[in-house]
Amino acid sequence: PLIPLSGLLPLDAGVATTGFKPDLRYVLNAVTPSRMLLSRLGVYESTNRGDAIVPVETLPVAGTPVVTALAYGGTNPNGTPNANVAYVARGATLTLRATAGGVFVAGPALPADADNIRDIVLDPTNFRTAFLVTDANRVFRLNNVGLAGQSVTELTGSLAAIGAQRLQTIEVFRSAAG
Repeated sequence: PLIPLSGLLPLDAGVATTGFKPDLRYVLNAVTPSRMLLSRLGVYESTNRGDAIVPVETLPVAGTPVVTALAYGGTNPNGTPNANVAYVARGATLTLRATAGGVFVAGPALPADADNIRDIVLDPTNFRTAFLVTDANRVFRLNNVGLAGQSVTELTGSLAAIGAQRLQTIEVFRSAAG
């Protein structure tokens, strides 16, 4: 028999009721779309279209902030696909897992007034470069995430001056010029 919410950890299953919750996040893998990450307090991975999920990070404890954004699957700097890379944001804090079964390591710190990370997208040619949009309508580029020398560059520029309000998502594409 199907047991609803049976794969969730107690802190997540205890708040679930009928229907989809606005603070539940999910993302399909950019390399292997049959894989997905799901989250609320815990982060779960499925390799079979969500039929089964397993926790992939340290178990959450009371007071753990909810996950605010996810990115999953990318390209290694050498051009090979990496279906195991995962970015998880909780508020303004970002973590990265670069390999299957690897630990999540801290990403670079955002400025104190950046606010919560709302969306994450990875550079299509290098998962160690990520772009973020925050609740404060700010845009950031992160370089060398998870490595020594990781850095943050704000790209917001004149978005507010041209009337951009309530940014929800971010996308990155490469032109013919790179």
